[in-house]
This record gives sequence, C-alpha cells and structure tokens, in this order.
Amino acid sequence: MCLLLDGYARSIARLARDLRSNARRSVPSTAVPGFLFRMLQGRGFLMLASTIPIMTSGGSEPGALDDDIAFGLRRILDGIEMRVRSERPVKP
Repeated sequence: MCLLLDGYARSIARLARDLRSNARRSVPSTAVPGFLFRMLQGRGFLMLASTIPIMTSGGSEPGALDDDIAFGLRRILDGIEMRVRSERPVKP
C-alpha cells in the first residue's frame, strides 16, 4: 500500500514538473484538438472523435488539476480502506 501511495505521489510530482516545463514553451496547442478530430473522424473513429471537445474543455479550468489529484487520491484511499476492512483477523 505504501508503494501505491508513493507511486501516485511521484507521478503527480512528475506531471506537475512536466506541466510547468511545457507552460514555459510557446506551442500552438489550440491546433491539436482540430488535428486529432480530423484524423480520428477520417479513420472512422467517430465516437472517439466526438469526445475531443469534452477532453479539451476540462483542463483549462482553474484548479482542475488539483481536483483531479484529490479525486485520484480519494480513490486510492477508498481502495485501501476496503482492503483493510475485508481482511479477517488471524486466529492465534
């Protein structure tokens, strides 16, 4: 369980570092959703292409990353709680 929490914390730290690093670069990221939409649609992945506007709208809200991190951490802790509750005491 400790490895799970450690891995989550490390991946969040890596993500934050990468986001800070990418924020310093000026990349025309507004062109990416349109490109993906056309590629997916052109190859017949219509349902997946229809999710592009949804995927690109959520990340720009202030605090969205913090909410996602908290959500993931809650799921991990819920899983640990269920695991601990499901363990039966060992009879001596």
